[in-house]
Amino acid sequence: MEKLSFLTVDEISSILKVNKMTIYRYIKRGQLKAYLFGKDYRINNADFEEFLNQALVRAEESSKKHTSCIKNGKK
Repeated sequence: MEKLSFLTVDEISSILKVNKMTIYRYIKRGQLKAYLFGKDYRINNADFEEFLNQALVRAEESSKKHTSCIKNGKK
């Protein structure tokens, strides 16, 4: 069996340089898979990598969003 490795909410917030509440919101929305042990969440490394890959912005997508905002009068 493969050894599982987990991260805490504190560790992930430190890695991403965001507030812990942001991580809790991602978990609550189902954007970031987490396990609840007692009162503490643990996030599997593989699930965290999947979350990061889903958040990845590619140049094509970014330019399309920027162009559509300009066309709609938003900046």
